[in-house]
Parts: sequence; structure tokens; C-alpha cells
Amino acid sequence: MPSPPPFEPSVALLSSLVASSTSSFTRYLSASTPREKAAALGALAQNAQELSVAATSPFHAIEMLVHQNHAAVCVKIAFKIGVFSALPVAGPATVQEISLAVNAEPDFVLRIIRAIAAVGILVEVEEQSYAHTPMSRIWTYPGAKEAFQYWDDTDVTMSKLASYFDVHGYKSPSDPKNTPVAFAREERDMDLFTLMSRHPPMLDSFNQTMTFSSVMAAKELCELFQFDALKPGENDVVLVDVGGGKGQSLNDILMSFPNMKGQAVLEDLDIVVDSDLIKLGDRVRIQPYNFLADVQPVQGAAAYLFKNIFHDWPDAECLRILANMAPAMRGHGSRLLICDLVIPDRHPPAIKALRDINMLQFSGRERSQKQWYDLLRQAGFQIIQIHGLEARTNSLIEA
Repeated sequence: MPSPPPFEPSVALLSSLVASSTSSFTRYLSASTPREKAAALGALAQNAQELSVAATSPFHAIEMLVHQNHAAVCVKIAFKIGVFSALPVAGPATVQEISLAVNAEPDFVLRIIRAIAAVGILVEVEEQSYAHTPMSRIWTYPGAKEAFQYWDDTDVTMSKLASYFDVHGYKSPSDPKNTPVAFAREERDMDLFTLMSRHPPMLDSFNQTMTFSSVMAAKELCELFQFDALKPGENDVVLVDVGGGKGQSLNDILMSFPNMKGQAVLEDLDIVVDSDLIKLGDRVRIQPYNFLADVQPVQGAAAYLFKNIFHDWPDAECLRILANMAPAMRGHGSRLLICDLVIPDRHPPAIKALRDINMLQFSGRERSQKQWYDLLRQAGFQIIQIHGLEARTNSLIEA
């Protein structure tokens, strides 16, 4: 078998990518707002990834791809035995100190930590001495344990994903009651939330993870849109958070925009809003609501917010949600605000493309810019603006 030719990357391509990286770095230095800085950093990270791909031989790139799951497993082991909590908040610890703290063999701890440090999750300060990075510190935050459990739940599904398509055909799942996540647990005719209600630990980790994610993304949402520019609509309602869970995002908006006038409404299923809500104060009214089954009961609010809702559902269910919203909005000048991922139509960042693969397990999807325009047009809505289109995570669609 002939061997592949020596790897010689294009000098012109490397030069172009270095120039793009320099340009993005210059943009970051001159950025004056958090949003501008985030956009510049996102571009710089994308440039760096493209440069890494261009400078890496095909064989080495394939080898790294094959071993990515190894790194993920090492992170899970480190989390389970308490490595991240054992490290000082500031400063390093030796492998010997960490192994004593987590009650594990020093040689084993070294092998696990060495692997996750090699991919940038920890930093090696001296030989066999390691410290936190901003990434590893996230695993010490409240809610991280439950988020970790949700990661385990996701792996159960992803390990059976190829088998699901062997059985159901190679097409995007469109039945929310026969999803890969149900298939992996040998369940049928059961949507995600019914499935989780039958598996309480899974439901708990999901809810805790959504809260954890909301905390992480709160600042981003409030930077995407000036909520205090909204004027109260009919019945003095300024904002309805549809499917807003326990109220974390709504509370963040109210705290970030204290001058926003009018009443806010938190909507979700009975089982969600009946208990364990965060303290929202007198400005917030609680409204049980099933957005798939019922017409929106709050008429003429200034805006209706959906945060990370539509990506859970196929197009048919999304159109049903929008049809249930339209009567409450029609003729009132109400705005629809959708906070969700928007995948660029060309050259999407890897994380956005892979997050779409993650949504396959629920028969959901992350949508491209064109798909968002098509979906909302079918429902009779017109997109006014997409705020934060360049964001690495969520954008905010105003319609």
C-alpha cells in the first residue's frame, strides 16, 4: 500500500489565517463594549481553530479526533472523584496532595490529570503540580454536579444514536414521541418530558442543568436586547417569559433592567410553576400554560420571550406553538423574542454544528439563519432583526 505524500500545508493559506487572527485580535483590543469583545474573541477562536486544522497533518488530526472521547472520560473521572474541588481556588497543588484529598492512587491521578491538562482544561505549573484554568473552575460552581449527571445521560443516548438510525432510517427525526433518547432507554410513544417524569433522576439533572445553563447565559441574554426599551402593552404587561421554567432568566432580566416598566408574566407547565420557583417579587405574575396545547392566555403584551424552547421541537410542533401565540399578539404591536442558536448558512463554527447534532436525540434541531426565516414566515411572522448573529452561543430573534 503506497504511503501518503509528506504533509506540506499551503503557505498562502497559513499566511491568510495568521492575518485573519491578527485582525481579530486587533478588533478585540479596540472593542469598547462586552458584545464587541465577545464577537472579536469568537472570531479569534474560529481563526485559531482554522489555523490549527490547516497546520495539522491529516493523520494527526484523525488521531486527535479518535481520542477526543478519551479526554471527555478523563474529565468525568476527575469530576467524580473530586479533583476540581480538591484544587485550590488560586494556586497549584501537587499530584500527591490531590490524590490524598480524593483518596485515589497517585499514579492513577497523575495519568488522569496529565491528560486533561494536555488538552487545556488544567494548567501544569511545575512537574506533577497543577492549577485551575477558567474552564476547570466552572466545574466547582453550584449546579455543576447535576450538569455533569446530565452529560452522563446524554452519553447514554449518543452511544445508541447510530443504532437508532439503523432502525428508523437515515433521516432527521420528526416524531417527538419516538426520539433517540427514548430509543436508548427502550421506551416508545413517549415525549421527552413524559420520559423524564418516569426517570426522576434524569428529570432532576435536566432541570438543574437548565438552571445552571441559565445562570451561565444570563449576562449574554441581557446584552443581546434592551428590554427596558419595551413599553407595557394591554393590561400593563411588558414581558411574558413563555416556558420560563423556575424564573431564572426572567429574574435576571428584571435585575438587569430595573427601570423596565410594567408587569412581567412567567409561564410554564403546572408541574414546573407549582413549586420551587425563585423569588420573583410582586412584579411577576405566575401563569400555568402549555404552549403546545393552548392558545396564549395573556393578550397584547409588549413582548413574548422564548428562551431555548424552539430547538427542542421539530418544525411541525414549532408551527403549532407559533399558531397558539398569534391570536394574543395580532393587532397589538407585540414582539416575539426568540433566544436560541442561529447557525450561519455557511462555514458555521464547530460548536454550533455539533450542538445541532446534540439536539438530534430529542428530535429537535438547531436552525440555520435561512431555516429561522422560513419557519417564522410559514407561521405568518416576519423577522425584524437578529441580535447577536455573530455570538458563539445564543442569538436573539426579534419578530
